[in-house]
Amino acid sequence: MSVLIVTGIEGARNCAAVVGAQLGMEVEVAEGRKQALAALRRHEFSAVVVDETIVECDPAVAEAIWDRSGLAIPLQINFALSGAARLIREIRSRCTVASGSRHWPAGRRRRRSKPN
Repeated sequence: MSVLIVTGIEGARNCAAVVGAQLGMEVEVAEGRKQALAALRRHEFSAVVVDETIVECDPAVAEAIWDRSGLAIPLQINFALSGAARLIREIRSRCTVASGSRHWPAGRRRRRSKPN
């Protein structure tokens, strides 16, 4: 399983590293339309996350990305307001719903926090 993050924000690679480590997935960052479309041609992704700024500024670009994302779960996130923790929750939640499984990724249980 892998995730494509499409955003031009500074620090996107750091965010991707945290997301990948927490979810045990490969995460690729595309800084714009051309990189995103090239990544989608090279590889199939489980989820495609597009920065809300891109969607609002250029809906045609966002539509082209969604059209070529295949069976990937589409996510739109405002990276200016959301951090890695929110992105992890969103991806985990959508992938769990899509797979119909309570365990995510398949075969791995999420850690439960210990009661206080």
